[in-house]
Amino acid sequence: MTSNSICKLYETHEGKVSDKWSHYIDVYDDVFGGIRESVGSLLEIGVQNGGSLEIWAKYFSHATSIVGCDVNEKCGDLIFDDPRIYVVVGDINFEDSRIAIEKRSEYFDVVIDDGSHRSSDVIKSFARYFPMLRDGGVYIVEDLHCSYWPEFEGGLFLRSSAISFFKIIIDIVNRNNWGGDEGMFDLLDNFSKIHGVDFRFSDLKEIRSIEFHDSMCVIRRAPESTNILGRRIVAGKYAPVLPEVLQVNGANLQQIQLISQSDFNAHRLREERDFFERLGFREDDVSKMSDADGIDSNSDASRSESGGGCFRVKRMQPDGDFFQIFFNFGAGYFEDLSETRRIKGDGEMEIFEFFIAPGKNLKSLRLDPSNESVVVQVEAITIASEVGDTEFSGKILNNADFRAGATYFFSTSDPQLTIPTIPSELSDRGVSVRVAMRYLNFGWEARVAAVDATFNGYVEQLSRLRQEVAGRQRP
Repeated sequence: MTSNSICKLYETHEGKVSDKWSHYIDVYDDVFGGIRESVGSLLEIGVQNGGSLEIWAKYFSHATSIVGCDVNEKCGDLIFDDPRIYVVVGDINFEDSRIAIEKRSEYFDVVIDDGSHRSSDVIKSFARYFPMLRDGGVYIVEDLHCSYWPEFEGGLFLRSSAISFFKIIIDIVNRNNWGGDEGMFDLLDNFSKIHGVDFRFSDLKEIRSIEFHDSMCVIRRAPESTNILGRRIVAGKYAPVLPEVLQVNGANLQQIQLISQSDFNAHRLREERDFFERLGFREDDVSKMSDADGIDSNSDASRSESGGGCFRVKRMQPDGDFFQIFFNFGAGYFEDLSETRRIKGDGEMEIFEFFIAPGKNLKSLRLDPSNESVVVQVEAITIASEVGDTEFSGKILNNADFRAGATYFFSTSDPQLTIPTIPSELSDRGVSVRVAMRYLNFGWEARVAAVDATFNGYVEQLSRLRQEVAGRQRP
């Protein structure tokens, strides 16, 4: 360990607190060792107590700007002795925050994402701040273990998670070997729609490499012209075993590749179809991309615009979906004793309110969040009357595949949340029912999330059971 290594700086640091896993520090020493003297600016997403900003300022002694951004307003009260350190208070993915950051430095040599760790935030931040990375710069994402956990919008098999996104970056680095620039649009289409983010493909082409470590990944940037395979170099003149190799000297990959574009498209269709079948989806869960765009799937226009076509799953956001509430006044649930509301489905809080006249003798409620598979976060279910407000969100029966806190994962196309009993002191009064919830996913994405969350839940239960058994076996 050198006296000026990051590891040594952490051992001797006595200023503001920094919290890192030991493995990260080892990776940082490896990654930053060769660029330390050339780093002029650094952006860290997530400030917490501010200790890591102090350590980065010590380590990158030639840097002129060390910027941190955190949504916690208390970070704005932090005072640093080093004038190069500056903290922006705000959501990293809000435009006001980006403008404030850009005022400190238009470009960065190092970007470190140690923010909320939610998949949507991680992906949005990458789309927003990788373009601000200089050539030769490094973009690092920490705590990717969160990308496997439902409470952080993750999961082992969830294709909209942050870890799934960065796995796709591997294919983008290798795009010229399978589908070229056109293929990048297809790969990132779902991420764009699910997370509401736009990617600048000119920047993605400048991804030099991506490497994975436990819970973190490192993405390096370089000019596009340097990120290609180049030409084949055959050195020497003596080839008694395979003389044909002398003929490919100077050839590029396109001249010698064996898989045509049409073959690639056929493979892609088969792979996606197999993926859906493994998850148990019905055939009508997928449709031709050209169908979704209003183009006849058999037409020449369809084949040329889609590059042979690809299967696109049903929309994430609703088109004609609705929330429905059923009122049981003693005889059960019936359509004529229900009300519906249109769903926005944009991930923001949606509030539905219903009024019940006095004397109705309300016995129970059933909420149908959607008319298809859905993932919802229930913020509150409140019945308000002249005696006050009564909260019911903790008293819900449901047919969800899995529940994580207030988030419910439904693979069924008939999701239901039920309040089985309304207290007698409320049942015959005039009341208002107020439901506040967020819609996180619909359709196939919701089904994948439900399967994934259920699997993770079983794994956790199995782990706890094993620990209990091991505990009983100890002397």
